[in-house]
Amino acid sequence: MYRIHSISDPVLAARLVSLGIYPGCTLTIIQESFLGGACYLAIENGHYALREEELAHLVLEPCESQGEGHA
Repeated sequence: MYRIHSISDPVLAARLVSLGIYPGCTLTIIQESFLGGACYLAIENGHYALREEELAHLVLEPCESQGEGHA
């Protein structure tokens, strides 16, 4: 699981923000394309397909697992 730190392409950022994808959202890669096409992602409460070129513009940071901190 990753957290979107920023989006390096301003045009792509505007498009993704209109879809509800913005810095701070959590992202899980569900499936990567075998031949380098689109990746299927779970972002917050939705599922999206992004091309590898688009995914490359997302600056991601690993998230801590959600189970930590519970006794």
